[in-house]
Amino acid sequence: MTNKKLSLYLLLTFIVFAGITNAQKLENNKWEITVNSSLNFSYRQLIDKNNGAANEAIIQERNEAEIWKETMSFSTVLSYKIWNKLKVGSGLEFMNLGWKTRKMPLISLVPGPSVPEAVKYYQHFYFLGIPLNVEYEIPAGKVSSIFSIELVPSRLLAERYNSTVYYSDRVEHNTSSSPEEFKSWNLFSGLSIGGTYALSENAKLIVDLNSRLSIMDIIEAPISAKHVYCGLRIGYRTSF
Repeated sequence: MTNKKLSLYLLLTFIVFAGITNAQKLENNKWEITVNSSLNFSYRQLIDKNNGAANEAIIQERNEAEIWKETMSFSTVLSYKIWNKLKVGSGLEFMNLGWKTRKMPLISLVPGPSVPEAVKYYQHFYFLGIPLNVEYEIPAGKVSSIFSIELVPSRLLAERYNSTVYYSDRVEHNTSSSPEEFKSWNLFSGLSIGGTYALSENAKLIVDLNSRLSIMDIIEAPISAKHVYCGLRIGYRTSF
């Protein structure tokens, strides 16, 4: 290679490198990674498919017995800033949903150590979702307000039905599973509102309140249901 060709090669290399470096600077802080954990209160909305009096009585009975269940969810989201205040993102999320019953007394004509006195039930659904969200941020110094909407296509990983049976001298725990009875896919819609606090130039603490409702039914049955939950989400966000 002649000196002229070498000089031209080095010049072109420098121009390309400078262009890439300049593009990286222009795109600096356009990307964000957020890691979240959320403490949720999960429940269900019962739906009468047949509009029958018998179903209404069952729904009323279940609504009196079943209550919110405390659950956890975890997510990692990669976001891109398409405008100064607007971001779009996606990632992965693990969700534990369901509900539980109150501790219900059992009446027996012949009480004794072998006869249960009360029972409590827990319904668990474990999902892996792909959150698709749009977030609007209003910066104000170190503190920013954030509002977001999202859709979360989710796959049912597992289903568990636990019972805790209370006897006069002991407590027994039982578990069963029938995932084939439930729909394997669902779609959740969600809203959240919260804020961020800047820990450094590229790191933020994020706290928000979020709520979600499943668009699809949980099961095909005369009495179906939709998942519903709300929670407090805390996360760490870094930009690059």
